[in-house]
Amino acid sequence: MSLDQTVRGAVAKIDSVTKSLQTTILLSRWISQTYDGTPSYGAPEPFQAVVEYKQEQRQSPTGQTRVSKAHITIISPIEPVGAAERSEPIDERDLVTLPNLTTGPILETSGLVDPVTGLPYMHEIWLGDRRGDF
Repeated sequence: MSLDQTVRGAVAKIDSVTKSLQTTILLSRWISQTYDGTPSYGAPEPFQAVVEYKQEQRQSPTGQTRVSKAHITIISPIEPVGAAERSEPIDERDLVTLPNLTTGPILETSGLVDPVTGLPYMHEIWLGDRRGDF
C-alpha cells in the first residue's frame, strides 16, 4: 500500500469518526473583481466541516500577528474554481459563513496535497474576526 493510499484511508476514517461533530458551512468563492475593486463571488456552496470556535494567534505571511475566531476543517477534497488569479481550491478572498451566520476574513489555509489528484485530502481554514486587527 502506498503512502497516498494510506493517507486517503486515514482521512476517510477521520471523516466517519467525526460525522457527529460536523456541521454545514457555506463557502462563497471569489471569482474576480471589478476595476474599482468590488469582488465577485460564486453562489454559496455548502460543505460539511468540523468548526472549533477558539481564539488562536496566527502569523501572517507579512509577519503580522492576527487572532482567529474559528478553526474549520473540511474533511473532503474541494474542486478548484478555475478563475484566474485565485489560489485554489480555497482563496483567502473567499467568504466562509459559519453555522451561527457569522463570517470573517480567512487568515490562513492549509491542506496536505494528494499527489494522485493534485487536490488537498482535507482543508484547514483559520477564520478571523471582523473586529480584529488585520
